[in-house]
Amino acid sequence: TTFSTLNTSGTTVYNWTNSNIAIGLAGTGTGNLSFTATNPSTSPISGTITVTPTYTANGISCVGNPIIFTITVNPSAQVNQPSNLIICASDNVPTIALTTSNTIGTTTYSWSNDTPSIGLAASGNGDIPFFTATNSTSGPITATVTVIPFYTDGTKSCSGPSKTFTIIVNPAADVIQPNDLTYCSGTVTSVINFSTSNTNGSTTYSWSSNNTAIGIAASGNGAIPTFTTLNTTSQPIVATISVVPSFTNDGVICTGITKTFTITVNPIPTMVQPTGIEVCSGETIPEIQFSTLNTVGVTSYSWNNSNAAIGLATSGIGSVPSFITQNATTSQITATITTTPTFTYNGEACIGQPTSFQIAVNASPNGTITGSTSICVNAVQPLLTFTGTSGTAPFTFTY
Repeated sequence: TTFSTLNTSGTTVYNWTNSNIAIGLAGTGTGNLSFTATNPSTSPISGTITVTPTYTANGISCVGNPIIFTITVNPSAQVNQPSNLIICASDNVPTIALTTSNTIGTTTYSWSNDTPSIGLAASGNGDIPFFTATNSTSGPITATVTVIPFYTDGTKSCSGPSKTFTIIVNPAADVIQPNDLTYCSGTVTSVINFSTSNTNGSTTYSWSSNNTAIGIAASGNGAIPTFTTLNTTSQPIVATISVVPSFTNDGVICTGITKTFTITVNPIPTMVQPTGIEVCSGETIPEIQFSTLNTVGVTSYSWNNSNAAIGLATSGIGSVPSFITQNATTSQITATITTTPTFTYNGEACIGQPTSFQIAVNASPNGTITGSTSICVNAVQPLLTFTGTSGTAPFTFTY
């Protein structure tokens, strides 16, 4: 601040006083004013400056009337430190109000965001507006937001030191789609583990089953533990398993999209008990077909024959083919046919309990006649006796 006068010739000096040294100016002084303004408060402060001129010429000093003016020092613009945020992708973030400790005057703000991919604009003025957080990555992303305050009182606008804070957006929790599973009833399963594409943080899982009849619990957390599958019906039963992932980072938990998969439990294969067969040697036995109580799926059969001497192969697949029985002995022979059913559904083959039946083949009988075979006219025919051998008693005879 430079002082001047209308006086000519002579010398004019200026003595001044300051009513408020808090503005950074000494209480008194001579000559022009030059100082660094200060204001330790939160509102404008003023110092009243009284300047008294003294004119000197020919050895005589004359004191003039003082001039009074004020110097007002605005406080530095200031913004209160915003809190860091940790949020989940897809969260709606309400307006972040910026505040100041300054009073009187007006404080405005400009801000910038170094990571617009979180869903917030790169820059703006005033409060930070409502936005929906986004994160298309597999791990948390961090945006640094810088806020610069501006304080205005009267015609003077003053900027202040910037403040920064961070907005961390956690990714949506993810569970990699589990595969559908098919088991046979009575199987002891392996642990069913879940996995995620998320990085950093930690991902946990909760799951539920809509059908506990397969032997699984109704719900649980983490991996699905081993269990013994059950199916007391004649057809496959299905449980739908729903898995909900939760991603945790810096104490903030974010849930993700539910994934579902199925666990199918095939029934124990069953077959209708075949009826035993008894025939004579040389007879033709028609094709022996097997049947099951199982529905859906496909039931197939394999069989074994304990005695090939009856004329049947020792093993086969499917039905027992038609064959001509044999018995080269003099008494009945039997063969045990053991059939094992296999039920297949969803690519899972389940083997059932074997079922057995017998085929008995009687030997061809031989007959002998005991008694006279040559007689005279009018003679009495003696009794002829028929005797059966090489067969199964009792025998009957036709003649």
